[in-house]
Amino acid sequence: MSHYKHLTPKEREKILLLYEKNCSISYIAEAIGRNKSTVSRELSRNCINGIYSAVTAQNNYEKRRRKCRPEYKLKNPLIYAYVRDKFLEHQWSPEQISERLKLEKAAYSISYSTIYRGIYAGMFDTAEQRKSQGNRGAIRKLRHRGKTRHTKGHVETRGKIVISNPIEVRPTLHSITPDRGKEFARHCEITEALNGVDFYFPQPHQPWKRGTNENTNGLLREYFPKGDDLSRYSDEYIQSKVDELNKRPRKCLKYLTPYEVYYSLSLHLT
Repeated sequence: MSHYKHLTPKEREKILLLYEKNCSISYIAEAIGRNKSTVSRELSRNCINGIYSAVTAQNNYEKRRRKCRPEYKLKNPLIYAYVRDKFLEHQWSPEQISERLKLEKAAYSISYSTIYRGIYAGMFDTAEQRKSQGNRGAIRKLRHRGKTRHTKGHVETRGKIVISNPIEVRPTLHSITPDRGKEFARHCEITEALNGVDFYFPQPHQPWKRGTNENTNGLLREYFPKGDDLSRYSDEYIQSKVDELNKRPRKCLKYLTPYEVYYSLSLHLT
């Protein structure tokens, strides 16, 4: 690991004073506590017709530093347009966008952390959203809607229902695994109506035991908000959203889509 430190403006001013007094490179290097090769390189880079300017040298240094830094990916119009389309129009997560580009070996790449920084910086907000004090903009397009999560030790205060079967004894087929919401309080009646198809419930605060179900619920909420009347949607609209979800990369499928896995096909989505 390199321990080299770049010259400071004060060091360049001292180089200027000693250089104008015709001091040797070795003397200047010793005076500022630097290697003489550092001083020699500084003078050879920034002397014009034998004249050294500390201000010009510092400006040149800052220009070189800016050029050596990687360009911010979202300033590239092509990358920005792609990320904006997938994030806002197709509800892809930053991780899905980033990993799908890698999977398809696209001509450009971007990390999901860079996309998150762009979202929280307001790069995808509209002009109206930026003017509004209460509107959180594109952050609301994230799966958690920009909300904070429950803290450790959170106690559920909602009503509880009678649980018939724990998820640990669930059979491989022919069962239903819902969450513990009160809408399933009459699950015994449904079991009877379905000729004995049992319900199996996870323990409180353990949604990972039915991860695919939880994830799918969250995906559906992006198109059908909670409390919405599904009867107002046409069959064509519902089918279009089913197709949208089936052609959305999934982390559990190594960023392939359910459509690709089911039909053993490859789609070009980037």
